[in-house]
Amino acid sequence: EMCIRDSTSTVDVPMLFWFAAAILGALRYRERPTRWRLIAFCVLAVLAVCTKEQVGFALLPVCAWVTLVALRNRSMLVRERWLGLVIGGALGVFVYALLNDLLWNPTLYVERMDWWQEELAGYRASIAGEPGFARLAREGTVYFLGVAGPGFSLLIIWLGLRALLRRDVIAILLFGLLLLYPILLMKAIGFVLPRYLFPMVMIGAMLVARQWDRMRSELPANSSMRRVAVGVLALTLLVSAVQSGLVAYECVVEPRSPATRWLMDNVERGREVEYYQKINSLPGIEAARLVPVLSRTMESEDFLARRPALACVVFR
Repeated sequence: EMCIRDSTSTVDVPMLFWFAAAILGALRYRERPTRWRLIAFCVLAVLAVCTKEQVGFALLPVCAWVTLVALRNRSMLVRERWLGLVIGGALGVFVYALLNDLLWNPTLYVERMDWWQEELAGYRASIAGEPGFARLAREGTVYFLGVAGPGFSLLIIWLGLRALLRRDVIAILLFGLLLLYPILLMKAIGFVLPRYLFPMVMIGAMLVARQWDRMRSELPANSSMRRVAVGVLALTLLVSAVQSGLVAYECVVEPRSPATRWLMDNVERGREVEYYQKINSLPGIEAARLVPVLSRTMESEDFLARRPALACVVFR
């Protein structure tokens, strides 16, 4: 018997890349709404969602905003505005279908969605039950402080409020998206984990960059206030970068992929594999149907009394 326990997933960092590219694409489209920029945003947004579905909750408000900008674009005829949206949407749907095997194996996609819903339901039942929104908000706040760092979190809040006072439309939109994303996410799935809040850190970084650019133009080049602001910003970003890097490192040292490769290379077909986690997946093992996989938990099994032939337990 072999027992595998996993930690986190590996797609959060590339998901953030596509997410940031989509946000920048939306802002570029607002500056000069052209059909090609709209199409680029649609493709980038779909690539982000295909990398990890959770980011769709952050992109939904962005898509609605981009649609509003497109429909209010007075430099184009009404027919051209709708044509751009239709082309961008159709291309996005095609890319999504292509990357999710919908064109040649739609049944597999349906099975994956059903499995995903079952896994979410099991995870909610095992770690959270049916928590209220107040509890989710508290957990999300604590997790965000841990992922972004207290200093960077306070900096985001201060600059968000400053954007409201200065009526910086772009910064206000980013601040609103930062607040709306976790609400939509937690409402949909019923729980929150630290890595689910990575997009908030990315949005916060964009907000800080936007406000800092505005502050540079307002403060004199050699003023003491500017030097103090530079020092505070640099120190805050340095501490937060180190802390966020430690969190992201957990995603880099993901043990499931090496565990899967080792199992497929060393376990004979037909052997029983056990992994100890409330919710888990060993990609490749189940897909290849190499061995039957049993999911158990440390709490429900007397692990030491069972004395498995080989136990590989990777703790977070």
